[in-house]
Parts: sequence; structure tokens; C-alpha cells
Amino acid sequence: MRPFAWEDAAHLFGWFPDEAAVVAWAGPSTQYPLDQRQLAGMLADPNRTIWTPTLAGEVAGHFQLFYDRRRRTMRLGRFTIAPGLRGRGLATPLVRLAAGLAFAEPDVQRMELQVYEHNLPARAAYTRAGFTLDGILREDLPVVSGGETRVWSTGVMSLLRSEWRG
Repeated sequence: MRPFAWEDAAHLFGWFPDEAAVVAWAGPSTQYPLDQRQLAGMLADPNRTIWTPTLAGEVAGHFQLFYDRRRRTMRLGRFTIAPGLRGRGLATPLVRLAAGLAFAEPDVQRMELQVYEHNLPARAAYTRAGFTLDGILREDLPVVSGGETRVWSTGVMSLLRSEWRG
């Protein structure tokens, strides 16, 4: 794993073929198509660190950590595995790696994330990594998918320092 570099952006731009895929990855504040302007905004945030996991020297995924000092919380977001590597069991170990980075900060007491309720593989990976479902924001996000608008529900999950087994 290494910090994100601009050379990694070309991979990300090709991983999200439509609005639903971009929103599933980055939430409602990110627009399709993902572009350099949006990525530059993410990189400019001083509370955000952006990471590029690698496998055999190749880009294997992407995730971001956002440090909310006031809440003593690290938020895991924009987590994805490279399309050609999905389904190989890499998500849970990568989430654990992200948690290790989060809890390396001595003031962090809680790690949290949001996951769309219908994304069962992601929810399962987060649960295997030790996260607990705190609740569901029911029907909170309309998303256009295949020319049809669907309303997604969002799960909020967390992992406390006292639960972390790094």
C-alpha cells in the first residue's frame, strides 16, 4: 500500500461506468463522470488521506480516510477494489489494513463508514473486519441507474478502538 499518486487517477477514471457506480463508490457529492477537478478537491482536503493498495506491483484498489478530530473519528470512504480483482476476498483484509492506519492515530476512538444497504458484499466484508451496523438511513438517496431512478438506503457502520483487534 502507498499514498495515492496522480498516476493512479487513470485507473479510477475507468472503474466507474455510470452515475450509479460513482455514487456507490463516493457518495452523492461526487458527479459522473469522475474527473481530475473532483479528485483534486479530495486531495486538497487537509483532513483526508488517500491510499492506493497494490498487489504484485499493480494498483489493486483505492480508499480514503477522513479524520474528524472533534469527534475523534476516522471515516473510511471511497473504498473500492479494482474491477479485475473483485470477488477474490481482498476487501476484508484491506478494510483491516485501513483500520490499522486509523487506529495508529492515538486520538482516534472510533472508525465509521457508510455503505448502501443493497451492497451485500461490502456489508459482509465490513462485518468480517469487525464493523457493527449502527443503523439505516432509510430511502435517503435517489440514484439514476439504467435510466430508472431508484432510492437507496444507507447503512452506518462503526468500529471502536476497544473492539479493534489489530
